[in-house]
Amino acid sequence: MEKTSFISADTKLPLYLPFPNYLLQLDISQTARVLYALLLNRATLSQKNEWVDERGRVFIVFPIEELAKEMRKGRTTIKAALNELSGAGLFERIRTDFGY
Repeated sequence: MEKTSFISADTKLPLYLPFPNYLLQLDISQTARVLYALLLNRATLSQKNEWVDERGRVFIVFPIEELAKEMRKGRTTIKAALNELSGAGLFERIRTDFGY
């Protein structure tokens, strides 16, 4: 039987995704919640790189294929989750010609 490891005061925590508590109150799928956390994580990188549009809003570039690979889901599942996030007012998708 393996011994359980506990976090101590000097334990270095692994990298983690930001997961806002309000996501738990929304009527969206778990896939959409995790996807939002990935998008939010990417948005923090965009903030650091000062990727903002003409209205001062932070934007991200995260191709569907890359999201699908990261989450180990199909493109259709990712698109459905993006639509959920959009419907909940958490996400605005703008298609570009980045070639994605």
